[in-house]
Amino acid sequence: MTNTTYRELAYPEQWSATYSDQDKRDTKRILDWLNNHEVSQATVSKSADMSNTTFNNVVKGKYISPPSLYITKILDAISRQDERSNEGIQDCPFVETTIHEAVNAACKRAHLYRNFSVVATFVGTGKTRSLRQYQANNSGVIIIEATPNMNPTVLINELVQKTGAIVHKSNRHSQGTKADKVAAVINALKGTDSLIVLDEAETVCTSTLEYVRRISDQAGVGVVLAGTEKLKPLIKDPQGRFGQISSRVGFWPPIIQGITANDCEIMCRAAFGKQIEISDESMDALWQMCDGSARVLVSALIPAIKDFGFKQGHELSPDLIFTVGNKILGFTPRQRRTA
Repeated sequence: MTNTTYRELAYPEQWSATYSDQDKRDTKRILDWLNNHEVSQATVSKSADMSNTTFNNVVKGKYISPPSLYITKILDAISRQDERSNEGIQDCPFVETTIHEAVNAACKRAHLYRNFSVVATFVGTGKTRSLRQYQANNSGVIIIEATPNMNPTVLINELVQKTGAIVHKSNRHSQGTKADKVAAVINALKGTDSLIVLDEAETVCTSTLEYVRRISDQAGVGVVLAGTEKLKPLIKDPQGRFGQISSRVGFWPPIIQGITANDCEIMCRAAFGKQIEISDESMDALWQMCDGSARVLVSALIPAIKDFGFKQGHELSPDLIFTVGNKILGFTPRQRRTA
């Protein structure tokens, strides 16, 4: 469907003196590509790892320094996009699995009651994608993707950036103390209907979660702590190092070990599309090969079946699935789980 609101980008009428003849030709190629694909500049600039301002100046012929390096990065980005398109590579459509239902329930309760929820899953279940889907469907959701041993300073700086908090500094040369930033974050969140989601929460320092608790208490916002199966035992013990958080948790769904057989089926049908018929035997083979992992299914197994099976003229079958899984990916099929 054509985007009727799209405004075609014109070639620059004037060029900065820093542009060579080749730079000008390449810039016109970029503009032609943008017009033919009707892709936003913001999308391409992010793919090319540059700011929107830099991208805009480059394609308008206004960049005051030699633009060749940035032009090359943009051309590389759109070339990869063309290659993905030519190869038929696309993301698996989001489907509402049991993992999505559990994550959605945890987020909704923490959001409504302004307390804590804890979601613990085995790796590869689709937890993070479900968290992002909740964010996409609801306003005021702040997702922090924790890094190993994330300390309070790193967390607070990210919250300042994501909340747009105004830090009151002692002077113009100061960045503000940790206390200044915490106060600014609390002030920015107080009275809002926000939800803080800390993903991979089991990896952060103990003191980091204490700051999350303090901000939640004083700002009156809900928090979802999400992570692997190691997270729940850390918080569950009221006498443990996260005991003060334990008493604030209002939702403890069971640890999620993997997707169900039904989840596997709806994900496969969404990924393969209606044009591919999936027999019961093929579905069972897909289920055995993914072993309950959504990540293995959609990021490895299905793309490999398309590339090394369909593109070679093979139809979907248990033999193809096991061959691709064993010989291409090195997986070992499991016995079918009970769902």
